[in-house]
Amino acid sequence: MRYSLARREPTWSTLPMWKDLDSLFNGLTTGFNEEAANWADKTLRTEIEEADKGYKVSFEIPGLTDKDLRIEVKDHVLRVSGERKSRTEKKEGAFFRTERYYGSFERSFTLPSDVDTERIEARAENGLLMVTLPKTERSAGKTIQIK
Repeated sequence: MRYSLARREPTWSTLPMWKDLDSLFNGLTTGFNEEAANWADKTLRTEIEEADKGYKVSFEIPGLTDKDLRIEVKDHVLRVSGERKSRTEKKEGAFFRTERYYGSFERSFTLPSDVDTERIEARAENGLLMVTLPKTERSAGKTIQIK
C-alpha cells in the first residue's frame, strides 16, 4: 500500500461517520478473524516530521537489524521492506497463542517534489529506523523583465 507524505487536513464533518464505520468493521473482524483486526502489527508503524531543511520518517523496527531491511527510492517513491524471521530454532511444544508476526512487510510513500532523492540517508538505532529526506535547494527566484 502506498501513502503520500503530503499534508492533509481531516474533514471534521465526516469524522464521526468514519469512527462509526471503524467500530463496525473492527467488531466484525475481531469476531471472525483476529489476524485481520491486527493488520497494523504487520506493518511498520511510522512517524513523519517536516522541518525547514527536510523530512524525517521514523519506522518502528523492534528486533530487526539493517540486514533485515531494504530501502529504495524509485520514481520518487520511498519503499521500505523487509522480513521478520522467526528466531525459534527448536520447538519443544506447540504454541497455545502467539501474537508475534513473522514474514515480509512493506511500506511505500510518494515523496513530495521538493525531496532531493540523491541525498537521502538512513540509520537504525534502538529499534527505530530513521530516514532523512533533505529538501532541494530552492532558487531565490527570478524577476522577468517585460519587453
